[in-house]
Amino acid sequence: MPIARRPGYATALGSYIAPPEVVVPAGGLSAGIAVAIVDVGGVSEYRPCGALPADWADCLVGFLYMDAEAGGRAKIMVGRGSIVQPLVEGAVSLVPNVDVYLSTVPGRVTQTNLNVATMRRIKLGHAISTTQMALVTDMRYVMAG
Repeated sequence: MPIARRPGYATALGSYIAPPEVVVPAGGLSAGIAVAIVDVGGVSEYRPCGALPADWADCLVGFLYMDAEAGGRAKIMVGRGSIVQPLVEGAVSLVPNVDVYLSTVPGRVTQTNLNVATMRRIKLGHAISTTQMALVTDMRYVMAG
């Protein structure tokens, strides 16, 4: 299961984790980006996550709750039912009541269920408005094709 299940904290919008051992890479990260935790030279870092295997599709953790500066800690929304405002591929609006998937553009989501043999189809949840989605953290992913 790609979304993290680790005790964390709660907000009005859902639950999040903030592991102290994981750092934000140079350049920082924007709120709403889909992230993975990866090992970079022995240091655990957040990285934008995409649906292609080379973009750490199997390491998806969740979505950044707020902007995070390089070298700092980040709050990652992970809980089932949490409300996130994801970064959407092409900067288009979400269509409410339609499923949301991890995009092939790292850090972004899409509502297009692509069928590309080299990608992971990861359903993340469903749109509840034109800008927000509810996480469904018990989803499964399958190889497309």
